[in-house]
Amino acid sequence: MNLLTKALPQTVAVDGVDYPVDTDFRLMIEFEIIANGPGTMEEKGEMTILLVDRFFCGNMDFDVNLAIERFMWFYRCDDQPQKSNENDDLKEKAPRPVYSFDIDAPLIYAAFLDQYSIDLVRIDHLHWWAFRSLLSALRDDHEFKKVVGYRTMKITKDMSPEQKKAYRELKRINRLPDYRSEEEKESEFANSLDALF
Repeated sequence: MNLLTKALPQTVAVDGVDYPVDTDFRLMIEFEIIANGPGTMEEKGEMTILLVDRFFCGNMDFDVNLAIERFMWFYRCDDQPQKSNENDDLKEKAPRPVYSFDIDAPLIYAAFLDQYSIDLVRIDHLHWWAFRSLLSALRDDHEFKKVVGYRTMKITKDMSPEQKKAYRELKRINRLPDYRSEEEKESEFANSLDALF
């Protein structure tokens, strides 16, 4: 959807019926914190269903799986369904997060205030799709963007030993907690080994 030519959606269609939804960025931030935070899949699922009900303003009187599908459509800021890789017989895994709305909240707040003069604490409402667009366009000189850069930085063999040491330390200082289960960690390790051979 082109944000410049279409109004931001205030409703979500489910089985041909438009349902009013809570479009504020705070609800989606709560979802990301749940999805990327600690807890079992069952605990996260229960919390997400409660969040989806809030998203539909308590009017979720249809199939919960359909409600979650439509919630995810809105969360992705996208009117295209995600495509699965037919050649991949394993379930696609989401990439590990490079930022955290929980841990990086002060940096995001400061960047929005500086660049856009938007006080994310005091603002009554900011549409999630607008928030995501603004977040993606933050300047590189903001501390938030620098921290994300440290987390995603690739350490290459052509760097000097001093550079490697400095970058490893920056990555260590700024790394996010890893809430994956031991099985998920082992699976990722096994997949990375498979990719080598």
